Amino acid sequence: EGLQKFYDFCEVFGLSYFPSQANFILIDFDRSGDEVFDYLLKNGYIIRPGTVLGHPTSARITVGAPEDTKGIIECLSTWLQQ
Repeated sequence: EGLQKFYDFCEVFGLSYFPSQANFILIDFDRSGDEVFDYLLKNGYIIRPGTVLGHPTSARITVGAPEDTKGIIECLSTWLQQ
């Protein structure tokens, strides 16, 4: 369910992602993964920037509790609409 919410989020914003069978998703934001990391960190979420994984425009986000998934998606939606 959590991964599906991220897949849906990516579809809405036209973002590419790597489908996963695990508890995380790698999303290509087409901008620095470090920028995504910094923004989410300032808003209370810790993720892994894709730069450390060899995907500099991506971010790896762990799918956790439903309220955390909802919060990250809302935060990213606000950021992408700025």
